[in-house]
Amino acid sequence: MFTDFLNSLSGRTEPKEFNHVIDYDNEAKHSSWDFRTSTTLYNEFDLIQSHEPLTLELARGCKFKCKFCTYPLIGKKNIDDYLRRPECIKRELMDNYEKWGTTRYYIVDDTFNDSVEKVQMMLDITNSLPFKPEYWAFSRLDLLISFPETIPMLRDMGLKQTYIGIETFNEAAGKAVGKGLSRERKVKGLEELQRIWQDEVNIQSGFIVGLPHESQDSLKETVDYLTKPDCPIHAAYMIPLFVS
Repeated sequence: MFTDFLNSLSGRTEPKEFNHVIDYDNEAKHSSWDFRTSTTLYNEFDLIQSHEPLTLELARGCKFKCKFCTYPLIGKKNIDDYLRRPECIKRELMDNYEKWGTTRYYIVDDTFNDSVEKVQMMLDITNSLPFKPEYWAFSRLDLLISFPETIPMLRDMGLKQTYIGIETFNEAAGKAVGKGLSRERKVKGLEELQRIWQDEVNIQSGFIVGLPHESQDSLKETVDYLTKPDCPIHAAYMIPLFVS
């Protein structure tokens, strides 16, 4: 993609204005490249250090359409259309381990646990490796609650940190942005994560300040919960709502 961008600036390719970044996921226009069978392989010029975590992309896009999200490629329903093949993922993990000794990864999928199949796939891949990898990933709390069988699976596959976008504990505000679980269900879900994961998985979470229907008293209740000594969330981030 970057090569095409530079060529477009020099006038070597059409269009002269580079305006097809997202279209790299449109096989009708780029049928010679298939993300599902792709593998990222580094060489000696990349200067990989054994202790540094590398990025790992398992899926391109997300099946959800949160109302505050501006990411492209959302609302994808068929997991087979946007999930990489397990043999390609394993090849990438093995290549990095054999060349650089890499065992730590940031999984950069928009939502890692968007299907039980994906979590099971990564658990199977991890169990087939001659080393034990460690992962960081984005997760959705409602899916962890709806599919509790994935909670121990995530720990067993090597998840060490996860960022959960809870956004709000206020049910009306959550419904306004597409995350409408009740405060009670969210709190119970977090307690279940703590019960199973203990301190083996670090839980980070984000909250949006300024959502419709959320009052100052509601925000104060959230802050009081987050500052409790026994709160399951290890690190919380409160970010103002930006409207562009």
